[in-house]
Amino acid sequence: TKHKGKGEFQGMLIAHFSDMHVTVDGEFAFEEVDTAGALERCIQHVNALDPAPDVVVITGDLTFNGDIQEYATLRAHLSILDAPYFLIPGNHDRRDRLRAAFADLAYLPIKSEFIHYVVDDYPLRLIALDTVHPGRVGGVLCEDRLEWLEHKLSINNDKPTIILMHHPPFKTGIEYMDRTGLANASSFANIVSKNNQIRLILCGHVHRPIQTNWSGAAVMTAPATAHQISLELRSD
Repeated sequence: TKHKGKGEFQGMLIAHFSDMHVTVDGEFAFEEVDTAGALERCIQHVNALDPAPDVVVITGDLTFNGDIQEYATLRAHLSILDAPYFLIPGNHDRRDRLRAAFADLAYLPIKSEFIHYVVDDYPLRLIALDTVHPGRVGGVLCEDRLEWLEHKLSINNDKPTIILMHHPPFKTGIEYMDRTGLANASSFANIVSKNNQIRLILCGHVHRPIQTNWSGAAVMTAPATAHQISLELRSD
């Protein structure tokens, strides 16, 4: 985003949600965290912002268990958002149930195995990546997904681009989280370093706000809308 002067704004204002881990209303994650209630408060806060965000991007772990009822609860809460939202799955999600709950969202692919897509309706292009490896906590970008990404980046490659993904590609220093990061980050790094139009990579998974520069692009992880993860930098 860029500010031209007082009262003038050039670019996009983006709200970044991640790791909502929504449970059914009235149920708590880990028997103590009201994740649905936390998301509701977050949405109320964002709706009250002035100026309002142009879009909300949501980088995975939408639900706690991937249950159908949890997706229904999530859908009900997100329906209150004033801004359009764009979401991707995380390792806690189920692609089939996510698609079913949000079947009317035109940007979600119906036939593709992966939930990845491109949004070209804004000054910044949004490329959403699916890093989910079903049955595992850690993420991966397989050869098919990397080829898809390279193809999309080759189209209209002078347009500033933001990439959305759940698993961060860099080491955070929180060892037990890094063990479940992105498995083949070096392959992804080769693509990022060759595409200068990538201005920002937005991630989730680690439940903490982290900013760094990686392979020539700025990368940020979002804190969760509910429970956070401790900053444990000791290797033990």
